[in-house]
Amino acid sequence: MAGADISLKSLNAYIHSQDKNTSQQEIVVVDINGNYVSRNDENKILQSDELSRAIKSDFNTDSPTFKIGTNIATCKLESQTQWLLCSIIPESRIANALSKNNRPVFIMLGIFALILIVVLYLILAYLLKPIGRIKDNLLEFFDFLNHKKKV
Repeated sequence: MAGADISLKSLNAYIHSQDKNTSQQEIVVVDINGNYVSRNDENKILQSDELSRAIKSDFNTDSPTFKIGTNIATCKLESQTQWLLCSIIPESRIANALSKNNRPVFIMLGIFALILIVVLYLILAYLLKPIGRIKDNLLEFFDFLNHKKKV
């Protein structure tokens, strides 16, 4: 058990060496029994808690992304060890990233729509300019037919 614990601690250190770059994201590895193999808190290795049990019970190979409380977890089952490697991200972080990325798209869409409306107006105004002259000539013609005007 002590040898496994030392190996898991070095594995844990390797897995979480990149955690400084991923704010608000947690990487956990859970075994088939629902115990942590790797977690940010080394004291929880080889133990289980509510989160690890929720990961074990909610994971489905058909849809590896699922919701746990206010977090979204994406897990992959490692076939040889039967460990679940999971990335857990707060839902708010995803929503903030989406709104931050979508704002410029909506601004560009609005500008494009405005430009399109102006261009269509100018094209239609140019193409429909002869209609006024045609209308006036038709009115004069019908006035002539009804003897309202003499040429």
